[in-house]
Amino acid sequence: MLRIFQRGCWRHWVVALGCMHLLGGPIAILQTVAWASMLVSYSVEDGLL
Repeated sequence: MLRIFQRGCWRHWVVALGCMHLLGGPIAILQTVAWASMLVSYSVEDGLL
């Protein structure tokens, strides 16, 4: 029974990645990286507190 789920699991990943791409996934990832780099640069200058 477990082999049935493992064999068709790649299809679920392809569908999930396709949906993420259609919903603007690459732009969201790019924006998250930009916010993280700004957080790091501002925390080096002023600190988080």
